[in-house]
Amino acid sequence: KSELIVPNSKVNCSYLFGEYYLFLSCMDLCSDAPCPLNKNRTLLYNSCPGQYPDRVYTLANNSFLTFVTKSNQDQFHQDYFQCNNSRCIEYNQVCDLVNDCGDMSDEANCSNNMICEDTLNSTNHQFISLSQRCDGMYDCFDLSDECNDACGKRILKNWILQVLCWVMGVLALIFNSYTVFCGLKTLQDSGTRSMLTNKAMVSLIGSGDLFIGLYLIMLSFYDSFVYGNGFCRHQADWYTGTACSILGVISTVGSQVSLFAMASLSIIRMHKLTFKKMSIPCPVNRNSVIKVGFLVTGIITASLAIAVTPLMPSLEEYFVQGMYYDPAYKVFIGFPNKEKHVKVLQGHYNITNSNITMDLTWKQISDKVDGMFTQQHGLLSRRPVHFYGNDGVCLFKYFVRSDDARRIRQSIESNADITDHKGDPVVWLMLGVNLVCFIIITF
Repeated sequence: KSELIVPNSKVNCSYLFGEYYLFLSCMDLCSDAPCPLNKNRTLLYNSCPGQYPDRVYTLANNSFLTFVTKSNQDQFHQDYFQCNNSRCIEYNQVCDLVNDCGDMSDEANCSNNMICEDTLNSTNHQFISLSQRCDGMYDCFDLSDECNDACGKRILKNWILQVLCWVMGVLALIFNSYTVFCGLKTLQDSGTRSMLTNKAMVSLIGSGDLFIGLYLIMLSFYDSFVYGNGFCRHQADWYTGTACSILGVISTVGSQVSLFAMASLSIIRMHKLTFKKMSIPCPVNRNSVIKVGFLVTGIITASLAIAVTPLMPSLEEYFVQGMYYDPAYKVFIGFPNKEKHVKVLQGHYNITNSNITMDLTWKQISDKVDGMFTQQHGLLSRRPVHFYGNDGVCLFKYFVRSDDARRIRQSIESNADITDHKGDPVVWLMLGVNLVCFIIITF
């Protein structure tokens, strides 16, 4: 037997459910919740047709005939909510986020829930609690619990970042274009090998920074003119789309070219200071041009390899961190990663042995997800969350924050973040290479 605790004053009932919510709201003890009972509907002797065959009829208020039923404790009661479709449910089923009536009338007048927007026009709404609204975790298939008037996000979070991104991008594009133009223009006038190398590396550094400026301008353009405040609802297109991948490649190539060029320039200068203190400057010849050409080609090739490698389909097991499904299928919410897929597949196929484990490839997982449905349903529409689709700015990610797209709701059983770490060794390797470059540059 449960005990009902009645507060002495009005309380916030937004996070209460079922019978407790019903009693407090109808006793006018909720500060923000009206009573969901329809006071104009009286429980008559013929109410709830087809239900409660053991009903006992009785006269109520000496004015109308009603009925009661006997509980398991041999007590008579009539705590029944009448749905609009004449069905009756118990009080503990009212305002509990479940469509128990079948016509949603048991949740219609409740202030403790939110309806996912993609189900507003359907015959079966998806209800979530207010505590799940704007909590940083996706609970609606259309992501409307995190993308609404109360919360949401843009590619660039605030106007300060938006202004800085535009200003820095334009300035970087202008000044570095001039630097590269001047460097290339005077490159053929280099009288010595040292001058040729310096001008080539400075031009490369300017080119890398030029790419960064281009990246900032393109990012600002998408933030200001393409998505704007609607980015949150279209973030799946951004995380899984080509535009974000291109921006990621541009920013990575730009940063790596500048870094490798500065590191190469530092190594060349240290070599000269160490081994050629009294040497006479050598004039430019064919061999020196070839060496500089190989150096420039190597820097560009290495930078491109670093930027493009995470996007190669053959390496998706290392860099694809999640999958996005068409919300019309109602399969997964948000961007589930491999471990989430494995848990769902094990539950569906009732298999906990070695047949379905984290060792499955994304292709095998896709085949098993398709196998959850009949052939008439067809193949599910899905898109991988690519490496640069970890957040809105599409950068090479060395560290993954808790709100990145590759992360999803915490595991209830383990209360630990569900994350696939298979690609981490490659990312750590790149972090180590860049750290070595920074150390060289500082000397």
